[in-house]
Amino acid sequence: MIAQEAPNSLRSFSAGLQGFLLGIVFVVIAMINLDLGFINIGFSLIPVTVIYLWPTRASYSWSLLFIFMLGIVNDMTSHGPLGIWSICYLLLFIIMEGGLNPKASFRNAILGFFLSLVFVVLLAYIIGYLSLGHPPRMMGFVGSIFVALLYFPVFFWIRNLFGYKRSTMVT
Repeated sequence: MIAQEAPNSLRSFSAGLQGFLLGIVFVVIAMINLDLGFINIGFSLIPVTVIYLWPTRASYSWSLLFIFMLGIVNDMTSHGPLGIWSICYLLLFIIMEGGLNPKASFRNAILGFFLSLVFVVLLAYIIGYLSLGHPPRMMGFVGSIFVALLYFPVFFWIRNLFGYKRSTMVT
């Protein structure tokens, strides 16, 4: 995706916008925290799923803009320092070179997603520590990684289902 932009600019803009709008929904879901006695279940890393499964038909330049805006929205809703999530999401997207390969096996996808979560958590921890002056709660991040690994197979299956239907409709 980096080497070539999508041939139809309206289609590539639309794909990036769809990823952004789905990301907004996931940012709202990320604000949910369930306290079950001494266990806190958080969904703060659910927007990483959108970055990891970003639409492959979106152009790289529109994707960068939409991912930056998604990070700003996440920063504003989480009441944290402005720019932390934007930097984390953009760096993850750039390192992944535009998202997950659509033909990746489930094993490779879950391993890559786990590594992406660890990368984002470490980066958010470092930037949070530098900007806040004290370390963020690491146990919240660890719990969010566990929850993210539980829901990822559902989103991976849905993405593959829609990708399969689109490819069969075109041919």
